Amino acid sequence: MTGGGTPAGVTALALDRLEKTAFGESGTVELLVVSPRPGEHRIVDEIHVIPGVGVLGDHDGKQVWRGARVPGREISAINAEVLEALGIPPVAPGDNLIIRGIDLRAIPPGMILLIGDLPVRRTAAAHRPCRLFRDRTSGIAFQIAARGWRGALFDALTKGTIRAGDPVRFEV
Repeated sequence: MTGGGTPAGVTALALDRLEKTAFGESGTVELLVVSPRPGEHRIVDEIHVIPGVGVLGDHDGKQVWRGARVPGREISAINAEVLEALGIPPVAPGDNLIIRGIDLRAIPPGMILLIGDLPVRRTAAAHRPCRLFRDRTSGIAFQIAARGWRGALFDALTKGTIRAGDPVRFEV
């Protein structure tokens, strides 16, 4: 029997809460985070992005895996609703965008979003939880993130600025 206080019970309760979340067709940038050094995450009022570079102020290793730059990882995003359901502080994962209202899992690769007036493209790169995500959060959060709740990765299509409070919507 699984109780609510056991790891399996806590996982089931968090997944149930997330599955019942009423996401919409648009959202809002709730918070912005930069990572100037590995393990250091700062909440900021705005971020500047450059196509092919990513978020200015993020350390170079954020887009590197096993010594090589990984395309499709310029901007990382996670849902505020996921952080809340898992009890994770917004800066813990290190994602650039904390977005409320729009289900990041539902955005197919190639889809363009407008964040404020800045177009970004959802990449095909999977935003999987890594060891650092587990270490910064919990084993339960890691398990849930591995089931598709980790968020999404984007590339900037133009140079620009994203601000906290900017609307997030699909390009039509």
